[in-house]
Amino acid sequence: MPHNFFLYINRLNHFDFIGQNRNLPRNSTADIYLGRIADGSLYEPAADGLICLVALGQFVQVITRYLLEIPVLGLEESLLYPTMWLYMAGAVNASRENSHIRANVLEIFLKTPKQVAVLALIGEALSLVIGCWLTYWAWDFTKYSIRVWRESPTLYIPTFYVDVALITGLVLMMVFTAIQLGRHIYQVATGNYPPSATHTTESQQEELA
Repeated sequence: MPHNFFLYINRLNHFDFIGQNRNLPRNSTADIYLGRIADGSLYEPAADGLICLVALGQFVQVITRYLLEIPVLGLEESLLYPTMWLYMAGAVNASRENSHIRANVLEIFLKTPKQVAVLALIGEALSLVIGCWLTYWAWDFTKYSIRVWRESPTLYIPTFYVDVALITGLVLMMVFTAIQLGRHIYQVATGNYPPSATHTTESQQEELA
């Protein structure tokens, strides 16, 4: 069971935990969805559509308001919905790719790949704890949004459809954070570090020398 678990994490993170070229059977429903999550095919098309929609809305707003001086009623508040979903989709994708902006100052003083992996493990663990706390509050906010069922002032669109983006994005971010944490735990436990960690520590030692 642990072996299959890390194989699934391997597929989701595009990282070879086992150190061998092994493939999971692709005839299971779970495997199909895991593969689609890993390559981003579940939400990247939606994110592309949201980018086009927001860009088009902003373009129409600039043309009508500043050139034609005929502002479109409700356009600005309607753009809030795709903008919020686009923001959360970008955050989820950064969690999937593990490409959030970091200030890794402590890594300069670390000498071995294990120390780098332990530092990354601590960072992911703290991120998971804080993220779960924020997810808890987001769930409370979602329940409040359902109970109150507010509407936008001009078009009377329920704001629930933009509020629910917060809990959706945070849940997905926590899933990928947990996967990253599992990867670092496996690295520390087995000593199977990615080549990038070894090259990073060697280059840092050369700089300090």
